[in-house]
Formats: sequence, C-alpha cells, structure tokens
Amino acid sequence: MTLVAQLSMDRLQTVELLAQRWSGPMSLALYLSDSDAHRLAEFVQGSEVLRSRRDIGYHVVYRELGGGMLYPVSGYWIDVDFVNFASLIGEKRRIFLGIQNLALRSLS
Repeated sequence: MTLVAQLSMDRLQTVELLAQRWSGPMSLALYLSDSDAHRLAEFVQGSEVLRSRRDIGYHVVYRELGGGMLYPVSGYWIDVDFVNFASLIGEKRRIFLGIQNLALRSLS
C-alpha cells in the first residue's frame, strides 16, 4: 500500500516525520518553484531518514510564472499535515494484509 500526499514547501519539514512513521512506499506531489526544488534536493540529502529511503517518489509540479499556484483540493490523498494519520493507516494496512492472506489461504 502506497501513501500518497500533496504538499508545498512550507510543509517540507513534515515529510521527515511522516517517513519515520510510515514504513511503506510514499508518493509525494510537491508544488514548488525552481528555487524550492533546489531546497527540496538539499533537504532530502541532508536528512538521514529521507536519504536512506529508496521507496519515496518526489513528484515536483512547478508553480505558474507570476506566483500563481495550481493546488488541488484533497480527494483520496492525505494532506501531509495528517502525520498521525500515517500510524492509523499502518494499522489498517496490517489488517488489510491479514484479510488478504486469509482470502488467499481459503482459495488454495
């Protein structure tokens, strides 16, 4: 199960905490400027937690020129501010995998 979240530069610090609490793959859409993208790279390289993870996809969506920002409304994504939600999702993931294993055993 992959955790999918969206964020802007002002929430970047939360990514490290989220990565500590969520052990599964993550796909992060970041709405950034060119300079923000450089700061993102520096932040990831400077974080032992993020630098060691190979299962986090960082998807940079660049802001429009002139400062406008196309920022989607949350749908089935989670906002990165919901870090405690990651612990809850982890529990649901364990339950789902347990049910999946039971279903597979019943089919064999």
